[in-house]
Amino acid sequence: MPSPDVDRSASFVVEGEIGSGALARVLRVRESGSDRRFAGKVLHPSVRLDPAATERFAQEARLAARLDHPNVVRVFGLVESGPEPMLLMELVEGPSLAEVLAREGPLPWRRAAAIAAGIAQGLAAAHAQGIIHRDLKLANILLAPGDVPKIADFGLARAASLAGVSEGDQVVAGTPETMAPESVDPLQVDPRADLYALGCVLFELLTQAPPYTGATPHAVLHAHRNAPVPELPGVPPGLGAFVRRLLAKVPAERPATAGGCARALERILAGGEAGLVRRDLARASGRCARCGGEVVPLARVCFACGLALPSPSAGAARVLVVGPGEPGDKIDAALRERLVDWLRANDDLGLDARRLAKKIPRLPFVLASGVDGGQARAWVENLEALGLAGEVHDGPLLAHRVMRDKLVRVGGRAVLVGLGAMGAFVSQLETMISGLMAAGAAGLGTLLWRELRPQTRRVGCARPALEPTLAAALDRVVSTARRVRQARYRESLRVVTQRALALRAAAGADAVAGTGDALGAALAAASAAVVRLEAIDAALAGATPEAVSRDRLQERDLWSARLLELLSELDELGARVALARERGGAQSRATALDDLRHRVEALEEVAALTSGASPAGGEGG
Repeated sequence: MPSPDVDRSASFVVEGEIGSGALARVLRVRESGSDRRFAGKVLHPSVRLDPAATERFAQEARLAARLDHPNVVRVFGLVESGPEPMLLMELVEGPSLAEVLAREGPLPWRRAAAIAAGIAQGLAAAHAQGIIHRDLKLANILLAPGDVPKIADFGLARAASLAGVSEGDQVVAGTPETMAPESVDPLQVDPRADLYALGCVLFELLTQAPPYTGATPHAVLHAHRNAPVPELPGVPPGLGAFVRRLLAKVPAERPATAGGCARALERILAGGEAGLVRRDLARASGRCARCGGEVVPLARVCFACGLALPSPSAGAARVLVVGPGEPGDKIDAALRERLVDWLRANDDLGLDARRLAKKIPRLPFVLASGVDGGQARAWVENLEALGLAGEVHDGPLLAHRVMRDKLVRVGGRAVLVGLGAMGAFVSQLETMISGLMAAGAAGLGTLLWRELRPQTRRVGCARPALEPTLAAALDRVVSTARRVRQARYRESLRVVTQRALALRAAAGADAVAGTGDALGAALAAASAAVVRLEAIDAALAGATPEAVSRDRLQERDLWSARLLELLSELDELGARVALARERGGAQSRATALDDLRHRVEALEEVAALTSGASPAGGEGG
């Protein structure tokens, strides 16, 4: 609807053309009888009879008319002027960023970051109204006097709510140079796709080149999905790291909200590196045996594929590698190398693999001793993922049939004679070997020691003590990550976990009271959210369009929005904790924790509201 200060019955005089695109052209118009000037967008005659084009034009008017923000071109709505409707908009007396860049070349980093902060504020206003732009690029951002950026052209904009998405919105849309990797699946697009485009815009402002190029649009999209994030030399480390986060392939790795982006850029401009969460404090502590994905410290699960990792907990059991191969055969050298590499990558298991790396052992062999027998399943699954067969054994080694077969094959009749002389099996290897040595069977004792001793050496592995609430929440995270099938939800859970643990590490010994409890509650809330979201998705996937409930779609939107808010709050908390540590104050950390608790309570409130309507097979929050 037009703004009240626009006379809907007025006529408009065309004073010239500002620009032209594939579907429409933009005119400079003046309201008859006044000096007020506007920009007017009209469809080309060639597309006026295309229903899809006219519906898109009307949708742009409906969506953009909601927005009133200094960093968004104001849209007043459709007016009748001449034979065709015209979309009446604010007239911005300034060039597009594409024109600025062509004329001036790469911008100084401070100017580029300040412009990007304004764009982020405009996106935050759009996202708050439930609008995703989907085509953010230099040509669609005008620069008003005072270097004020204004986002224009909401022609490809879409409602963020799935409940408001029409069939026409379920197509791939955008400009290849700024399209997020997930854009190939339109229903996976959320506000973070606009943040990826913001990263492309900022990268180009700093370098005068887009982050990815290619001979064809398909090649560009392929690069967005698969090529590494390019480096940004010559800019402050904080700004370079921020751009890399915006350009993360996985949406969960990006900043969660446009408002958070604006605040981070403002902190960077103020000279602080605290605009970013110190993710290095929770960097990967290992690699998954199955897919090579990162393992978040203390969370004993691979979020990429759901494989649980063994815990370094101590116990009385042994881990045996029993195959592939026959008893007495040497393990395949390539498999041995794979096992050694995995142990070295997962050094928090507390196993020194140097002995295993020096000599190829015969099957079966003891990989490690003194492990928790309750971790049997995890050990076996990880060895299988490496291509090996494993067992966890908590009894006398010589009671293990395959181990006896190996010793007979390796030691021959001497082993049989020695074992017969000893009588019954004993539970302690050291006792058995001492008996053999005393009986004059030193050679046999040496053989048994060499073949039965662990092929790794136990080393100390210091692990931080966690508050009970946080420890229990981590256990729930592991269980949830194993159950959730959709990779994007596991990724969201991984990022929440990684940021929460980074914050716990950053707080250190002078942590504000209740930090662990607040972070544990955040992890528990995130676990509930991803379980609920996947359950809703499963229900929607099995339903016909006629049976899809708008209430169900809105419930999904609510969970998604709350999860993004929680991610954003963790980012903000990280920035405040870092600043508080720099300044030696605790008050801002306490305030940040209060904000985090508010986000957790919001998720719990959603759970309470929706717990009576769980989809089949789902779990209430």
